[in-house]
Amino acid sequence: VAVCHPLHYTLIMHGGLCLGLVAGCLVAGFMNSLMETIITFQLLLCHNVINHFACETLAVLRLACVDVSFNKAMVAISGFLVILLPCSLILFSYAHIVAAILHIPSAQGRRKAFGTCTSHLTVVCMCFGATMFTYMRPAGGSSLEKKNMVALFYAIVIPML
Repeated sequence: VAVCHPLHYTLIMHGGLCLGLVAGCLVAGFMNSLMETIITFQLLLCHNVINHFACETLAVLRLACVDVSFNKAMVAISGFLVILLPCSLILFSYAHIVAAILHIPSAQGRRKAFGTCTSHLTVVCMCFGATMFTYMRPAGGSSLEKKNMVALFYAIVIPML
């Protein structure tokens, strides 16, 4: 909205819409966390040592003595709703932003706009790329060290950027 319709920004992005967007994100995040917590606490665990630097759902699922196919299906559904859907919306909005930038008459103005968007898009791609690698890759395929490095990158490096 800020790039494609800058003069209408305050009209479109009014307080009620911003509050609704924030509330929707909070409710969706809470419901996702609650769902994963409830189904994870029902698991019977064989051991209690997590070979990971964080106690995340997938690391806990590796400790289970029972079939975790339902849990993995729920993580996949959650991954679609929490990772792929927002990523798609961000990429869709960037397509509109690029189209708007290409209509800027001056080369300097386009360069400045692309410079601003490029840094944000780089961090977004790094964040979603690491998240997709962590939560949406096929089973196996990567060593535990590589998984831990990507998770560390996701948890420490990306927020510092």
